[in-house]
Amino acid sequence: MLMSIRVGCFVVAGVVLSALACSETFESKYETGAEALKADVGHGWMPAFLPNTATEITEIHDLDSNDYWGAFNLAPPESLSTFCKDASKVSDVLIWNPGVSWWPKHLKGNVRPSRDWTLYRCAGSNATLIAPADGRTRYFWAGKG
Repeated sequence: MLMSIRVGCFVVAGVVLSALACSETFESKYETGAEALKADVGHGWMPAFLPNTATEITEIHDLDSNDYWGAFNLAPPESLSTFCKDASKVSDVLIWNPGVSWWPKHLKGNVRPSRDWTLYRCAGSNATLIAPADGRTRYFWAGKG
């Protein structure tokens, strides 16, 4: 009887530790695009189209799936064409839920362009750029896995 209790305890402890080890998600914040790109060298969590002039960058990535999500702000005069070269519109994209409060609820699941936002692919990046019609905040997402 004592032996089965000890084995049971080890199994429970192993399951708990495995569940805790599954969280391989990391979040970072940067004041400028230049700072974010410098910190990201060699990692690939920032899209190539992130402008140096971007501000208030937030990024989260999952080491297990290699997915990454982010948001950044732009000054009003900066347009898409100044940083997203050869932009092509995307008809739809499947975006996984990053599980953070700052990611918009309507940008989860099968996302399609609407009057509220447009989806783009920029040359040299596998990330999707999401440009809302009503603000200066832009979002990006890429699924590498």
